[in-house]
Amino acid sequence: MSQIHIPRSSGFGDHSCKPGWWVGLLDGCQVVHLRCGGACGRHAGQLEGHTIHPDGRVEPSILCPDPKCGWHVWGILEDWAGGLKMPGEEPTPCPPSS
Repeated sequence: MSQIHIPRSSGFGDHSCKPGWWVGLLDGCQVVHLRCGGACGRHAGQLEGHTIHPDGRVEPSILCPDPKCGWHVWGILEDWAGGLKMPGEEPTPCPPSS
């Protein structure tokens, strides 16, 4: 399994970044979304259950939810500023789920 740098994307409709990540809202909370870098290239969902370190490293590894795809990597989110921020906004992350 390789370690790759995942560029920041402008959002769900941006298919130029494959893989790519962006910040979005879910039920009023900021979440990190990911586009698969494998054969399917689809929206792979949110990075739930993952830790994103201040330098952008993601743990555990990232796996595409499509079993036919097989994309599985150690990822580093490029341009990660150490927190969830949307352009012009302060971070408002959700509390950890218990």
